[in-house]
Amino acid sequence: MSSFNIIVMGFGKMPADCTNILLSENVPVQCIWETEQSGLPTLEGLCARFDIPFERPSRNKTTALLNSLTDPTVVFSINNNYLFPETVLKKDNLRIINFHNSLLPSYPGHGRSTTTWAIFNGESRHGVTWHLVNAGIDNGDILRQEEFSISETDTALKVMMRAISLGTDIFSRYWQTFISPECTGRPQGPGQGRMCKRNDIPNNGYIETSWDFDLMGRFLRSTDYGPFKLMPSPKISINGEIYVAPRYEINKETRPGGRELLLKRSSDGNLNEAEFIYKQGRIRLFLQKEA
Repeated sequence: MSSFNIIVMGFGKMPADCTNILLSENVPVQCIWETEQSGLPTLEGLCARFDIPFERPSRNKTTALLNSLTDPTVVFSINNNYLFPETVLKKDNLRIINFHNSLLPSYPGHGRSTTTWAIFNGESRHGVTWHLVNAGIDNGDILRQEEFSISETDTALKVMMRAISLGTDIFSRYWQTFISPECTGRPQGPGQGRMCKRNDIPNNGYIETSWDFDLMGRFLRSTDYGPFKLMPSPKISINGEIYVAPRYEINKETRPGGRELLLKRSSDGNLNEAEFIYKQGRIRLFLQKEA
């Protein structure tokens, strides 16, 4: 049995899955705080089933609750957008452990943007980090870190889901270490990467008609979160008009000849498709006039 109380903070499925791992090992969870409204009642439902105190506190109340803790406590920050203030980080009785969607020190910041920028930058590897929280953003000592490959067809949604799955798997293997009194991490190496902000979208969300096949494909995949729509649909300017591209197709097929742009209009004369033809393949955008 852990000598620490355990609190889980965050929102969505991953903190619920990690809580279930602890409960399956008969490790009690003192309470769960949902730090952002989720479209799924995953955490609240879990708390109701296992009689765990649940709260959705404001940021100010979260700070007050953390400052009021006097017993030794491990706080698991999982898919959590609350930034821990200095008053909380100075408390000797708290150990705060965060899950981060990247291989730190590369791509610190918001976990959604880290996936987007890794794909847009053409990274062939991605990964996740469990780390201690300190006064900096995502630069605390690393507890566990593992990686996986990014393919040339992976979308942001696929990479993000793979990261969540790997992060949960690491938690299932090392939760005992995380709540052990002897838990220590290793300092991050030098060269922390560019900070990824929550609404930080490559090229401000716009497709450039001058982009080559590879860059346009990376941009489209990097902003593609499928039905969850975690980022705005890409935009493009054609003949001075702004269009939104909620759907796209990428087809790799080598062909001779130069580059072309084919525009297609609906029966009412509105532009509804743009097809970019390259030697490496075709990229088709399904367009809607910006409202």
